Amino acid sequence: MGITKKKPGCFYSEISSRSQEYIKKEHPDISIKNADIKDFLKEKISEVFIGDSVPLSQSFDQKPMYDQVTTVLNSKKVVSTMVLGEDRFIISKANKILINTAEWLIKKGKLKQYDVPIETGPKNYLINLEAKHKRGNDFYGGKQLSNGLWLEASFDRKEMEKHARKLLKICGFSPNILEVEWS
Repeated sequence: MGITKKKPGCFYSEISSRSQEYIKKEHPDISIKNADIKDFLKEKISEVFIGDSVPLSQSFDQKPMYDQVTTVLNSKKVVSTMVLGEDRFIISKANKILINTAEWLIKKGKLKQYDVPIETGPKNYLINLEAKHKRGNDFYGGKQLSNGLWLEASFDRKEMEKHARKLLKICGFSPNILEVEWS
């Protein structure tokens, strides 16, 4: 059962109508308005596509972003899927490949303070205790990780994947457990 995109807002109308029919059939004692179904759909879609990358299996506690959902669905924003082992992530920015990989390694207990610095080359660090490279210059796109380490995350998409695979290998995982599908 596919849903074809006709015009903005039509997606929610079609889904909420189908949901309304299902609820009436399966739960005749429950009365729910199409507007409530649309709001629920917009909230859940915004959590997945607008929030930071969130593992699909994780429960959502974010606030709804109703005003942004339609804009994202109708824009040309790239939304992709990233898989690390058994974990799947929705990502909208290339730097999330590297950030999610580093956080995943932290959760697995494989990326700790004593493992750094990790170099990208002769002049720069990929991960360090502070947001500085070998020569003392600041990370251009530094992101602080959950364990306090700093990650340089200012590379193009291809480099993000390359450095994420390198990080996996350094931490004892096969680089092939990372899969990224760009849409």
